Amino acid sequence: MTMSLPLIEMTGASIPARERLGEAVLEAVTWMVRAGERWIVCGPQASGKSNLLLTAAGLLRPIKGSHRLFGRDAADLSEEELVRDRLRVGFVFGNDGRLFHNMTVSENVAFPLCYHKNCRGAEVGERVQAVLEATGLKAHAASRPGSLNRSVCLKVGLARALVLDPELILLDEPLNGEGPRETAWWLEFLEKLHAGSVMPGGRPVSVVVSANDVRPWFGCRGGQVALVYQRRFRHVCESTELGAKVDALMEEWFTEGT
Repeated sequence: MTMSLPLIEMTGASIPARERLGEAVLEAVTWMVRAGERWIVCGPQASGKSNLLLTAAGLLRPIKGSHRLFGRDAADLSEEELVRDRLRVGFVFGNDGRLFHNMTVSENVAFPLCYHKNCRGAEVGERVQAVLEATGLKAHAASRPGSLNRSVCLKVGLARALVLDPELILLDEPLNGEGPRETAWWLEFLEKLHAGSVMPGGRPVSVVVSANDVRPWFGCRGGQVALVYQRRFRHVCESTELGAKVDALMEEWFTEGT
């Protein structure tokens, strides 16, 4: 059987620090994400997880090494081509989702469609309402982010990422600081998103999440777990094996290199 081209492929990539773009926060990253996969990238705070996801999405360029996005070397793409490929990737920023605070929730979700697709109001409205319904945000449609808590804002960031119907979605620490109820919501939603059952007639979406705490992901079906630590990236196990390996993983996490 012929395997599909990777959605993301990095070979020997040095990942830049956003604050110091000439300095690498991770070295020699070799990583491949194929259609239909789920990845959990775990590591301590400030270990480089966010920068890795931003580079994977084409929002940062590696200092050295190669980064292929949908089978094409990102370094060889024109800005127009790179933007076109980026639109196939949804990105959910951590914390408050990086929303526009002068816009309502509906306007935030509609923004990518209006900016990139030049859609008319009726076309935008139908798609936005469908995504708000799927993410449980219809009651907040007219609210502004400043009046909402972090958990709701993060869901708005999710809805904004989904509105362009991406093939791949990257989520930066979606469970960080969430209580049991919200954690359960995210785990169930991402399961459905991966299976293609979030939107009527939707397609399966490949999912990559970063995590400070690996415990909520125990037993996640069909996922792969990578560890980011001491400026390195490596695949450590399938997520169904995570519970059995977590003690050894944590010991390595906190003692390696000391």
